[in-house]
Amino acid sequence: MTTNQHIQKPEGVHLSLLMNLEAKFRDNENRLLGENKVPFEFHTDVPMELLECPYTGSRHKHFKPMNISALKQINSHWTEILNAFTCLRSFHISQKATNQITILDLYKLAIAGYLMPSYLFYRTKDTFADGELPAFVSTIHKAALGLVNATQVMLTKHLVMGRYNRDTIIDAESFYLFVENEKLFIGPWEVCAGTPNQIKELLKILSNNQVDKSAQIPLIPSLESYFHYITQAEKVVLLDNFFSIIFYFSLSESSNRLASLFKILYSQEENSRPFANELSMELQFLDLVYPLLDEKEPTQKEKIRQDLISIFHDIDGKEDIINLLNQDERDQEKNYFQLAFEFFASDQVRISRKLPKNDLETLVYILVKYLLLERKKISLYTFCESEMNTVLERSEVARSIDSLDITLMYDKKLRDILSNFLAVQIDNFADKTIIKQGLHQLTLD
Repeated sequence: MTTNQHIQKPEGVHLSLLMNLEAKFRDNENRLLGENKVPFEFHTDVPMELLECPYTGSRHKHFKPMNISALKQINSHWTEILNAFTCLRSFHISQKATNQITILDLYKLAIAGYLMPSYLFYRTKDTFADGELPAFVSTIHKAALGLVNATQVMLTKHLVMGRYNRDTIIDAESFYLFVENEKLFIGPWEVCAGTPNQIKELLKILSNNQVDKSAQIPLIPSLESYFHYITQAEKVVLLDNFFSIIFYFSLSESSNRLASLFKILYSQEENSRPFANELSMELQFLDLVYPLLDEKEPTQKEKIRQDLISIFHDIDGKEDIINLLNQDERDQEKNYFQLAFEFFASDQVRISRKLPKNDLETLVYILVKYLLLERKKISLYTFCESEMNTVLERSEVARSIDSLDITLMYDKKLRDILSNFLAVQIDNFADKTIIKQGLHQLTLD
């Protein structure tokens, strides 16, 4: 073995793994990170006691059960959970100009708890293999999971309604009521098992404005490096969450174009079922949000756009999202649109059904705009992936991020709906787009 081979860093970990840990990973108490979300064949030997929820509020005697087995593990590590979040909060406050916890601060702290197993599994030094992760870390991950979702919902609603204020301080009781009123304690498979008192206690810990230097997480010797790691993840998650709004602001004549798009996608086919009967979350969100934005006055709409920019700027002071929104690519768009329209209008290419020229132009326009914006997103994702691997002391990742990776991470996208409708395969990368149907191919680079 050569000297260079001795000092080579381990290969980088792909973003899809960094952001989405294998749910079937186990901790050192043989519990799964993903608990009951993991397919049954992976947890036949793991206790999964499910009971009707006794708590007051939206969860009370809900038809979806609560996971008592997971709650028992959380209860056994509750002090360690509170200590870890106290430590994370204290470090974060010490790095800020003010000591108040805002919604964006709460979101960062939730991500910090959720991604702790990812960091410990994939770092080069003192890593943990599957089955070795300390159980208190997996309980931190589970406690943070619902908090990530709830904070994201609040952040999104405030932004879209024009009520976002970067200086608004989080109040634990008000936040709990928001989660209750939005029925966010009810998940896809089961209800949150945490008791109301536990959830409120954790929220009070996270919204506290004091620095407690006695709280430590020995497994994470450099919180500065760790917070750089989770900041990249925070950008990735928020960029995906807000991509529909970013796409809206990237369009000209957005109301007419989007209204036409949904009219085409939702039109009835021969079997009287909507074409987009299995909608992506992104498409549903875009359908919901664009009429709300359209009805706002120009000054209100600009406030939302500026709030969106400020959210990403406040995460780490960079202007990535500003460049994403402001970059002018009209010449490239015009060229791509012409090439794509000729491709889909050709006699060799067959889409799902015959369309009038205006409808086809609308679909191609939306598709080209989306693919160009998604390429910028993939470029930012690639940067975040590189930064996360640097913290892990790993080298660059061999395989490039593409549009398929994004779909696997975050549910189907508008691109997937359009590629299905247009009966083509679309491979989108940071530097090029490949559209294929059989032997016919269009490359946009």
